[in-house]
Amino acid sequence: MSKINTSKPKEVIMKPVGIMAILLVLQILLIFAGYYLLRSYLEVATAVWYALAISLVIYLLNKHQNPAYQIAWVIIMCLMPIFGGLFFLVIQLIPGTRRLAERVTWRVRATSNFLPQNKAAVESLREHSARFAGLADYLFKVGVHPTYTDTRTRYYPLGDDAFPAMLEDLEKAEEYIFMEFFIVAEGKFWDALFEVLKRKAAEGVTVRFMYDGTNMFSLPKGFQRKIIDAGINCRIFSPLQPVFSTYQNNRDHRKILVIDGKVGYTGGINLADEYINEKERFGHWKDTVIRLEGDAVQSLQAIFLQLWHVEEEDRTDYARWLDRKPHVLPVDEPNWVIPYADAPEDGAILAQHVYMHILNMATRYVHIMTPYLILDYEMVQALIFAARRGVDVAILMPHVPDKKIPFYIARSFYPELIRHGVRILEYEPGFVHAKTFVSDDCLAVVGTINLDYRSLYLHFENGVLVYNDEFAAQVEADFQASAQVSHQMTIDDYNMTPWHHRAIGRVMRIFGPLM
Repeated sequence: MSKINTSKPKEVIMKPVGIMAILLVLQILLIFAGYYLLRSYLEVATAVWYALAISLVIYLLNKHQNPAYQIAWVIIMCLMPIFGGLFFLVIQLIPGTRRLAERVTWRVRATSNFLPQNKAAVESLREHSARFAGLADYLFKVGVHPTYTDTRTRYYPLGDDAFPAMLEDLEKAEEYIFMEFFIVAEGKFWDALFEVLKRKAAEGVTVRFMYDGTNMFSLPKGFQRKIIDAGINCRIFSPLQPVFSTYQNNRDHRKILVIDGKVGYTGGINLADEYINEKERFGHWKDTVIRLEGDAVQSLQAIFLQLWHVEEEDRTDYARWLDRKPHVLPVDEPNWVIPYADAPEDGAILAQHVYMHILNMATRYVHIMTPYLILDYEMVQALIFAARRGVDVAILMPHVPDKKIPFYIARSFYPELIRHGVRILEYEPGFVHAKTFVSDDCLAVVGTINLDYRSLYLHFENGVLVYNDEFAAQVEADFQASAQVSHQMTIDDYNMTPWHHRAIGRVMRIFGPLM
């Protein structure tokens, strides 16, 4: 990740995509050239490289990693022992992901002093539901994500609904605005937001805006400079560089908006017109958003600051934003809110554990919305175990995919899940981009976390867990309304899909952990 000057923000100079592609191809050609040069010493080289491949397989299988990830690499090294082994060795020697994870872990520790656990809140949750008090304990112990009670929540079943509310709250900003999004594109959504941000910056409001480096492929030249010239502190998370680097595979998939430490938003929507159905790409775009108002916003802005400062040594800025009295809005009914985040290589698959805990604790139903379904063995078994216990497990998927290969892989899981009682519904109006779990009329999660390897193992993600009957009822009502316009898939439906789609899905499923 390129370091950005923190005292005087500068535009990150992005190399043209064409040059980047050429340099990447040259690097790959150099690896192949080395391989063919070694082939001239066939017997010795073959023995050495096979020994290396075997050693790497033994090393890989002894690492504490996802078994599906290990199997994918073993297959590659068996098929291509020289090139596969060399490529794996290059990835292991480049410390990008580990170094980035260490920086984020250090940032989490730096902000932990401002995020004490609310013991009274956890104890009240324990009295109400011991099943989920343990999850609250886990989220704080592993990720320093406190439990809050004085926060009001609002659920938006579409990005169309959240858009005007976000604009209205931004207009009320008096001190600062923090924004972090995975995708940004010019259009009605961004233009409206940018006008408000420019005006607020001119009024003296501190505005920080960060977006992921993959946008370099779609944004016009000078996009970041235009934002900075408007008085907005703008950063690009991990700009793509024309070199091999493992951390370039770890994208910032989070979506966070914080206003004055009082109001916060997160969910599935990005800053592009398809997310508010102003632009049609894959039929009707189904997404969800949660609005927080109250003390839980403190955690959401800490999550933002942890990545905003990930390349810096100075941490005094944390006190400026976090060492203040939380904005409290008492809620009459039982209510517990836990914003949380997950990061790659941080020693815990926190997001997956949250989902699995919900599945394991459910007694009546777990209803899920996700755009992607690329599962590991543990998640498949958790879904099946819940269904076979009599829990109504239903997954709402897109009927119109945005990416064909992941869609074929997702469908490859259908027969096994359906056979064991998991219901799969495909949203016929178009594309589901929502990432929600709701269970037993009491608990719901809304956030950025898909049911796939990228979200659960590789990306920076965030979500909000809410234990509140009224909020859960809103999420469940949205699920049921979406289910009404969806088709429940059967094994016969799967068998009627083109044979080559099924074949591609099953073959590519093996390499799902590496995609």
